Amino acid sequence: MLKRFLIILLLLLTIPHAALAIGRVDTEGATVDNKFTEGNPALAEPATVVGVDWLNDVQEELVGVVEASGQTPVKGEQDQLLKALVLRVDTLAQLQAVTGKFAGQVIYVGGRSVVGDGYQGDFYWRSGDQSADEWVINDPLQGVFARPTAPGDGSTGVWVRRDWDGSTARPEWFASAISTGAVDAAAAVQAADNLVSARGSLSLPLRIIVLIARSPNRLLPPGKASR
Repeated sequence: MLKRFLIILLLLLTIPHAALAIGRVDTEGATVDNKFTEGNPALAEPATVVGVDWLNDVQEELVGVVEASGQTPVKGEQDQLLKALVLRVDTLAQLQAVTGKFAGQVIYVGGRSVVGDGYQGDFYWRSGDQSADEWVINDPLQGVFARPTAPGDGSTGVWVRRDWDGSTARPEWFASAISTGAVDAAAAVQAADNLVSARGSLSLPLRIIVLIARSPNRLLPPGKASR
């Protein structure tokens, strides 16, 4: 139990200090620098008394992190804090190489090839065989559905873009250099169109594409055509 508690405290250290409000222990037996001690009976030094204020501070900090992630704290579940902590990687390749995945895990990806290239966003892990899923098959450039490196067919699961609504797609998700014009915009838009057209919900018209000259990182279809 103590080991698990210490692990949770270490996880809390990954949260920016500005988000923490846990007061340091100041009860009987605490050290002068507000640390816990086991005491020393031989020297009549008492062990630190674990006070209710400190315990409540720790409890509410942990519960607050879990609730902020959209979860409801459940007694007996011991992975809710881990699920609430959003990990970060810089590129799609790093996301594909992540091991130890669990259902619902969320990871923020900084870009497809480089941070900030338009691919960035949160992805969550969908467990189970996804290799025959129509969406996954129609997304070979992995703009929305990112398959792990091994196996690369999605048979163990896929990473799914968290803000994917099932009907729209942004072309910059499908080509990392689209913001610089180094990649043919039409190819990226075609990939987006192929994905959203997989179930006939929406199509991005290829004939009307506007690149905003003063904001080259924005590729905008001025209209949409429903199927």
